[in-house]
Amino acid sequence: MTARNVDAGTLVGTAGGVSGTLTAATGSAPGSLFTLVQTDTLSVYVTVPEDNAAAVAIGKPAVVTVPALPGDTLRGRVARTAGALDATARTLLTEVRVANPTGVFLPGMYAQVQLALGAGTAPLRVPATALVIRDGPPQVVTVAPDSTVRYQTVTIGRDLGSWVEVTGGLVDGSVVVVNPADDLRDGARVHIGAANSARAP
Repeated sequence: MTARNVDAGTLVGTAGGVSGTLTAATGSAPGSLFTLVQTDTLSVYVTVPEDNAAAVAIGKPAVVTVPALPGDTLRGRVARTAGALDATARTLLTEVRVANPTGVFLPGMYAQVQLALGAGTAPLRVPATALVIRDGPPQVVTVAPDSTVRYQTVTIGRDLGSWVEVTGGLVDGSVVVVNPADDLRDGARVHIGAANSARAP
């Protein structure tokens, strides 16, 4: 858009919204002119601690408040999660979407989120010696009701010393081999002595 016709020009957006940051001026190189911000629905991002992450589910209700606007409350629901914990912070990035029909909440505001998570589900624990770590992901050896063994891939959580949390791949009450021999084959039949089961704390 040149200087001689800038006053007569009309720009039409492909969606409704509020004009945000202006990124162009008369005589500047071709490119975007400004950012269009939609404020009728907002996404709020919150990090959920590992102890509560298992209870986060899409559709769970949430209450959002903004310290800068005391007394105003928005209600929304969990839209999606990162699907995995941050390896360093041990938190789950979660997106909550809320309706903002009056536009009172502005993009970029600091918000506080309350999620209805309930008590959550405690992860299972197995003896550390039950873990089989070779070339692939960690596994444990489980014993079926017919006394045959199966190598089961698991997802491990916190290392608790003599015990390790298992956050996936194993069900409560599974019978595991505490010290599996290196030559123990998948499908082999074993004699069960004192049983050790995966258990919740």
